[in-house]
Order: sequence, then structure tokens, then C-alpha cells
Amino acid sequence: MNPRTTYILGGVFLAMLMLVALAVFWGPANPEQGRHVFPAWHASAALDANPADSVVRVRIERTEPASETIEFARDGKGGSWRIGAPMAAAGDNFSIGAMVRAIVEARREDDREVTGSPSTLGLDKPVATITLTDAAGADRTLKVGRTIPGATTQQTAVESSDRPGKPVIVARRDIADIFKPLSALRDRSLVASTEADIDFLEVAEGKKGPVSLRKKDGRWRYVAPDLGPADSGDPSAQSTPGGSADVGSILREIVALRVEQAGERAGERNDFVADGVKDAAAYGLDPAKGRVLRLKVDRAETVKVEGGTSEAKVKTVTLLVGLDKKEEVKPQGTPPSGAPFSGYPAMLEGSGSVARVPAKPVEALLKLVETPDMLRDRALTRLSAEPDVIEIRNGLGAFELLRPSAGTWQLWKAGAKEPLAADATAVAGLVEAFRKERVSFVEGDPKAREKELDLDKPADRQVLVTFRLAGILADASKPDEKKDAPAGKPRIREAKPDAVVVFGKRLGEEVAARRDWGDDTALVKAGKGLLDLVEQGSLSYLEKRLPPLAASTTDLAGEALTVSVAQADGTVELAREAKDKPWAFSQPADRKALPVGPDAARNLASALAGLPVRRWIAEQPAAAQLESFGLAKPRLTVTITLPGKDGKKESAAAQFGADISDKGEVYARIVGSDRVFATDKAALTPLQAPLEDRVPFAALDARKVAHLKITGWQGINGTPVTLEVERKDGGWVAKDPPKDFPVAAAKVDALLESIKSLRVDKFVKFSGGPDASHEIEPAKNGMRIEWTAEGKSEPSVLSLGKVDGSMLHATASRYPGAVILVPKAPFDEPMQGRAKFKQ
Repeated sequence: MNPRTTYILGGVFLAMLMLVALAVFWGPANPEQGRHVFPAWHASAALDANPADSVVRVRIERTEPASETIEFARDGKGGSWRIGAPMAAAGDNFSIGAMVRAIVEARREDDREVTGSPSTLGLDKPVATITLTDAAGADRTLKVGRTIPGATTQQTAVESSDRPGKPVIVARRDIADIFKPLSALRDRSLVASTEADIDFLEVAEGKKGPVSLRKKDGRWRYVAPDLGPADSGDPSAQSTPGGSADVGSILREIVALRVEQAGERAGERNDFVADGVKDAAAYGLDPAKGRVLRLKVDRAETVKVEGGTSEAKVKTVTLLVGLDKKEEVKPQGTPPSGAPFSGYPAMLEGSGSVARVPAKPVEALLKLVETPDMLRDRALTRLSAEPDVIEIRNGLGAFELLRPSAGTWQLWKAGAKEPLAADATAVAGLVEAFRKERVSFVEGDPKAREKELDLDKPADRQVLVTFRLAGILADASKPDEKKDAPAGKPRIREAKPDAVVVFGKRLGEEVAARRDWGDDTALVKAGKGLLDLVEQGSLSYLEKRLPPLAASTTDLAGEALTVSVAQADGTVELAREAKDKPWAFSQPADRKALPVGPDAARNLASALAGLPVRRWIAEQPAAAQLESFGLAKPRLTVTITLPGKDGKKESAAAQFGADISDKGEVYARIVGSDRVFATDKAALTPLQAPLEDRVPFAALDARKVAHLKITGWQGINGTPVTLEVERKDGGWVAKDPPKDFPVAAAKVDALLESIKSLRVDKFVKFSGGPDASHEIEPAKNGMRIEWTAEGKSEPSVLSLGKVDGSMLHATASRYPGAVILVPKAPFDEPMQGRAKFKQ
């Protein structure tokens, strides 16, 4: 290939690359752009932009539904639409915006060329001519001709400035908004669109009022009359007794002062009554000639400023409502449907436009004028968050509840060097009680009423509760600024508390109080139950759980060396040499030979360690109180001895006194602590449970019993007789009687299983053995059962004696010297005679 050919081919290749690059840069043509009635406009717009967003002015000259010229304008992109002609009024941003988008986005129905003269298409005298002006000042027009019946929908011929002399057909429905009544394009909200827009309101009627309120830092308060904080409508709070309103409900009524219907559809009334009104009295809106409700509102608005940026401004609007011109509008349509509409004429001051507003919100505002205090905040406390500092002062002293971390409350008593764990549930109950409490207000001269209601006492004699939000400084390791504060106490802000409630005189079912919220003070009456709650001492907020009973360990059951139970009838004690050694009775002497229950000591120690605290009764009870609690001479004392530390033994003990009537509780206290508490009476059951092993023959294995001998049945035979059997070849054979006695093996096995599961009901005596009255001997109609296990020489023995109800007196070889009561039922059949064991 010669060089010239190479250059030519290279040039062709570069040209192709440039074409590809241009194609990529410009992108593929949007086929839809050619179908728009404004194709050039869409073609020049950025791919992600909607040309409708750039429109800032609209002019519509139309003959339908009436011959009129309408003008809309807004302050730059994103600004609010206003009507400039035929009158000045606020426009409905949504409706006007939708109309502009429909015009700009209108597309022709098909690709066929439209034939016909302008007069045939109605474009020589268009029913509407729309002029759209964008932010750059460029105008685009659209002429709308007559409607043409289509196969499925009505069609309309249009001609745009982008296609001069080239009309297209569009669906009538796509541009129907340009024929809406002007009332349908007006802003229906008269005072405010949302409650959040309103920062100030004032309402008056003639000489009544004004009643005005202003929102500051998110809270509403009265301006006139000066009634302090208003109820902002906290949804988490309980409703005020009597159904009093809150500011939120009034704001909703103000927003409801709007045009409900604008005659947009057939049969719909038009609540835009008149424009350009000169004679306000004709509509009852002249205060000099009739009753007029005057509502003044400051509302927040976002406006466009120089440079296209937005700025929030406050706009004051005043609405006049003609109270003498209330009217009932019957439903329209054929036949009429719906309920009659009750409303009043209203006009924004200076607008000259009268509208009809619903009666309900007007009457709610009239009620506020008649009853100015209906919005007063009747909450005793209004806390926007959870407090972390609560101070309580009452006749029992002062203490603080501090929450240095989420979910953890500390109780600091006056003069304490370290905190006690507080009951989070009790603290939450206190806060909730104050939050829910609703009050009535005390009228009259504050100074005189304070003295009358005992609210003028010196600070150290007042009963009060103080709440602080974010009252603990972030650096909780630093001590409180008070000089005598302990080093470990969280540092508390010295600023004014968020809420303080001071209690005064009791007034029947109520109590007088002074409510201080920052700089707002009010004298009120609250329910007396709240004072009852506050007058409780610090014990009411102490964590309802016993502190560790021992300093050396929390495992009382595992570490215990002795456990003792002292009651009126004496003391029973178990002891072991070390924690890996067995337990044995150490006292009383008559029980030393008895076996200890396998889990007796562990169960007792666990029950003591888990003793529940239902409520704290007294902090430091006097001797007389201890007497009344039954703790001066406790009915039960449980003591556990532990190895302790450094060879010094340690003990943990609890005392239990009198029952607390009707509560299923008993007074108790931990030895070494003055505090008295109430615990469940049922908690004493495991502490008083028997410590001896009451299943004497639990180790019996019937399969390994080689020999069984029963002596008894004197009452049947006149003299004691014997049944003696032994195991042979997997079965039982009789040894006595030696002949003609085939043994019922199943009954022998059943007897052994009954003995294995036998449980002692009661120890009649622990030592000394049975006496004649127990009738244990076979010669006295008793029964002796003895058995020997394989490989054993000494038999186990159970002797049964006199019947006592459903029990039998008995002795057992495992309980030397003791007399017991055991259930009679397992032995009913065996005691009916030796023959019961014969096949």
C-alpha cells in the first residue's frame, strides 16, 4: 500500500471517529420531542429538566367557559403562584402547576398532517390563546381551536409558536385544565395552609377580647390576657378534665377556615362569593355595623429574593368573619345530595374578596373569645424529655434522684457519701404521675392566696419536687459545685430548674400547689394523691432488692459452712467442715444421728439470698416500732456462716416478724441493717422447710433385694406370724411358711417400691425410741418389715404401728431412736394378711 492510500484511509477513519464522538456527545434524538406541541422548547431543554418548571408567567385569553383574560405569575422558579387578572388573589400552586405542565407536555395524537384552513379548525378565532413566559423572558404561545369529535375521545386542533402554520391534533382531556373555572385555580386556604405555619394568633369580637397567643421556642403562651403557658396539645398527655381545648385544636380550626368548594364540578357550590367588594357591610363584614369576628395570624412564608434564593418571612393576615350573616346552603344537583352547608361570609382584610367559610371553626374561635382561659396549660408539669435530676423535699427530709446514664437511677440522701441504687420503676411512676396530673387554677391576689394556702413557708419547710432536664453535666466525674458534695456525685447544672411544684394546704380531695415553670408561676389545685406520693420518704424510691448479704461472696449456697434456723421451739443447725464435705446436724443433740436432706442446706441458703423485697417499711425504726413489727423478738431467724476473707468467718442473717394483715406479707430485716422491709409470707416456706432427709429408703433398689421378712398380722391370726421370702432364679420363693405358699412376686416387688418412695409426713419424736402408745411391736398388732440387699449382712428395717388418721406411727432403721408418721395407704393391702402375698 502506497503512502497516499494510507493517508486517505487514515483520514476516513478519523472522520468516522469524530462522527461517533459527536453522536455520543449529542445523544440520540428523543422521538417524543417531535410529538410535543412545543418540540423546539423540549429539544433545547436539558435532558433532566422539565420546561414547565421554567415558566414564571401565564396569560390565558379564552371564550370558554366565559370570555375573560386570566393572568398568573410567580417569583422565579419554585415561587408561589398568584392571580394577577381579572383580580389579585393567591393561586392554587398545585392546580396552576398541573395546568402549566399539561400545556407544556401536550402531545399530538398521531403523525398525520392536519389539513384544513384556520377557520375550519377554529384557529382564526381560537377559543383560547395561552402565552407562557419563562424565567429568561421568552414567550411561547399556544392557540386552541375548536373541538373535533374523535373515535374514542374528543380532540382539539392547536397551533404553537414552535410550529407556526402547522396545527396538530391533541386530546381535549390533555389541555382541559385551561377551561377550568377561575375559582378552581384559586388558593382555597385563607389564613394558613398548615398548623406549623402559624406563630401568632389573635382573635376578638367587638369589645370581647382580644385573646392572643404566641409561639416561642416551640411553646405557646398567652400574650393577652397574660395567663401564662398555653396547652400546646401534647399527644402523649392525658386530655384535660372537662374536655378543654388546646392550641393544636385551635390551629386546626384556623386551617379549616378555607373554601371547601369552588364550583369546579357540576352541582358543586362555589364558596368564592364575590370579588372587588366595596360595601363590606352588605356581607356583614363592617365591624361598625354588625358583629364581626376578627382573626389575626402571623404565618411563615417562603419567598424568592434577589439572586433566586429563598427566604423565610413572616406575613400577617387578618380575616374578618360576618357573624350576622350565617347562612345555610342547600345541596345542589338533581336530585340534591348531601347535608346542607352551614357557613359565614369572610374576607381577608384589604383583599375585597368575600368567601364562604364553614361555621364549625368560626364557632370554636368564638368560644375562645368567650372563654379566654380555655387554652391554659392545665398540666402540673410539662416536661419535653425525661428528667435526669429530681429533688424531693418533705417532712422526712430531702433527697435527690439522679440518672447519670440511661436506665440507671441513683438515690442520694442528704449528707450521704455514696449513692444507693434507686428503683427505676418507682421513679418512672413518680414522673408519670406528675405528667398526668391536671390542675385547676386558683384565682385572686397571688400573695394573699399563697399565705392562705400555706404556700409561703420558708424553703426548708416546704414540701416540693424539682425536675431538671439535662441537669447532669456531661463530665459526670467532676463533683457538684457545692462545697460539701461527695467526690463521686455527678455534677449538676446550677441553672433554674425546668419545673418546680411546691405543695401547700390540703383542701378535701385536693391540695394547693405552686407551679413554677422557669419564669412562669401559677397557683393551682391538684389531686391529694400526688401529695401522698411526695410525702413518702426516700425508701419508696430505693431499689426493691436486698444488697449482697455477705461481703466475701454472693454464692451463699456454695460457700456456707453452717446454716441455722431459730424459731420459738428452738434452733436447728447444719454444719460441714468444708464446702466439699457432707452436711450433718450440729444441733439440737437429738437430731445429730439423722441424715440431712440432699439439697436442704443449698435450698435454704438460696431462699435467703433471693429473698424478695416488696416494699421498704422503715429506715431506722424505734424500739416501739420494732415491737409492733414483731422484730424485737423475731419469730424466725435464719443465719448462714461463711468462710469469709483472711480466715475471718462472716455471717449473713435475716429476721422475720409479724404478718402484715391482708397483704400476704411479713415484716423482715437483715441482721446488721436497720431497714425493715415487707417480704412475701410465702418466702418463709423454704426457710422453714425440714432439713432432715424425709425419704428414708430412697436408695432401695428392689431388683437387688435378696431377702425379705415380714412379721405381724397378730389381729388376724391371734399371734404374730412371719412371711419370709428370698430371691431365687429371678423370682421369689417362700422360706417361711416352707410349703404350699407360691409367692405373688408382683406384690412383693410392689411393696418394696412403696417403701422406696415412702415419705415421712412428720417426726413425732427425734430420739428415745417408740413407747407403748405407738404400738410398734408385732405383738401389739404392729408390723416389722426387714430386707437385705445382695452382698449385705445387715438388714434395713421399717416398723409400722398405731393408726393415726391416714397415717401410721413408724420407725425406720435410717432414723435411730426417732418415731415418724408415714402414709397408711401403701400398706393397706399388705396388712390384710399374709395370704395377700400368695398366688
